[in-house]
Amino acid sequence: MRVRSLVLILAPTILVGQDFRLFNAAGGYVFASTDVLPTTFSITYDSLTVVGSDTIIHIGKNFNGSDNSDELCPFWGQVCYHMSLPSVFGRSITHGSSGEYVFHNNNGADLLFHAQLPEGDTMTMYQDADQRFLLTRTGTDQLAVLGQIDSVRHFELIHQDLSGSPIGSPLNGVDISIGKELGLITFFAVDSFPIVLQPLVLLGMTSPPLGFHQITNEMVFDHQPGDEIQTHFWNYYYFAPLPPWLQPYNYYSTRTILSRQETADSLIYDVQYERFDFGGTTSVVAYQSIAYHKQTVIAEIPFDRFNGTSQGLNKADHCGVAFWEYYASPSNSLVFCAYDNCWGAYDTQGPPIVEFERTVLGLGSFNAYAQLISPDNGFDRGHQIVYFKKNGISCGNEITVSIAEGIGDPHLLVAPNPTKGILSIGADLPIEQVRIVDLQGRLILSTSMRTANGMLDLVAFPDGMYVLHVEFLGGGRAAEKVLIQH
Repeated sequence: MRVRSLVLILAPTILVGQDFRLFNAAGGYVFASTDVLPTTFSITYDSLTVVGSDTIIHIGKNFNGSDNSDELCPFWGQVCYHMSLPSVFGRSITHGSSGEYVFHNNNGADLLFHAQLPEGDTMTMYQDADQRFLLTRTGTDQLAVLGQIDSVRHFELIHQDLSGSPIGSPLNGVDISIGKELGLITFFAVDSFPIVLQPLVLLGMTSPPLGFHQITNEMVFDHQPGDEIQTHFWNYYYFAPLPPWLQPYNYYSTRTILSRQETADSLIYDVQYERFDFGGTTSVVAYQSIAYHKQTVIAEIPFDRFNGTSQGLNKADHCGVAFWEYYASPSNSLVFCAYDNCWGAYDTQGPPIVEFERTVLGLGSFNAYAQLISPDNGFDRGHQIVYFKKNGISCGNEITVSIAEGIGDPHLLVAPNPTKGILSIGADLPIEQVRIVDLQGRLILSTSMRTANGMLDLVAFPDGMYVLHVEFLGGGRAAEKVLIQH
């Protein structure tokens, strides 16, 4: 799941005057879907235009196709990507002089919302040839929203057919709410309405800074005594001979939290580290005290205009527990041209480095890699959490020294490697299960063999590095890196 962002173009002048405006903050908002594993949507204000008595709030954020750039933007192939793709609140919003808002979505539909609707009254928000959505003002109360008390107006959204019979959709009966000070609190996705009916709830805002508005060390490195995190680290090179200052490595490191201390501005942990090489038979144990400054900011939320790095925020399941995940991936082949207000590719004098990092709140950097596919100076380095125990819950496959002895074992033969897609596996023992995961930890293939030799068809997999895990009948494991190059 990914974070979709938009830019609402808004001037400070509309932030004063009439209460219960939809957007009262001078900064940005983060909304989340109401799924068990929600996606987030961010919006940021910049400026607006006025047409007659109406205020037009323009929306634009992500890449929207491509077109030919001006000669003053020297992109590779003269193709640029404008940041004009509408997102969760549609193409634009018109704020009328009498207080109404009209959302103009991506499908050409207009949705009317009036925050000043008298209590008990009903208005038609949207209607087409098959259905209508009605909005009824149900009341006002005082609520704690993102830790702040606000006066909140409530509206019930009613979804029915044209005969008045209710339609049991995800939006029927949903509460739409707006705060006197904070603005829109609960709403729904407008961009693909009415094809997609997705409720949304306010998750955080930057002005005032409330709720989920940034990712800090305090959120990421929140550990308790007894927590364990095992990480696999690797660094390979695709060329030889290597100069002495370039050394490959391949090892596991297990961190066990022994104690936790907390001050006003720091988290301090006593940690046991156990490290052993991939395929090694001995481990090294060390002890260290490590401190994190609580308010060190890892990422600001909401994500502003694309700045050369793709970012995302969502919840993901890890062994039945939902964790917030933040990812960042620099686009090392793109450059911005202010003249045409777009991004485009430039000549990187060879393949660009591909980078990615995923941070799981409560665990740390979950996986990261940097790859350069080149026979002259290529490399692949990164890390991946393979096992953790948190709050008494274990997740993943913990590797121990005895198990690690089977990793890279000469009794397991994987060939050819690199492969164009057809991979032969052979071993001295019958193989029970084969799994292939990518460097983001996602399971790509799982199959049973129950024989000592077999073939795998990986032709449909994209080029890149993967990890092949083998479990033998009667116990024992082995693993091998596999490089696919079509």
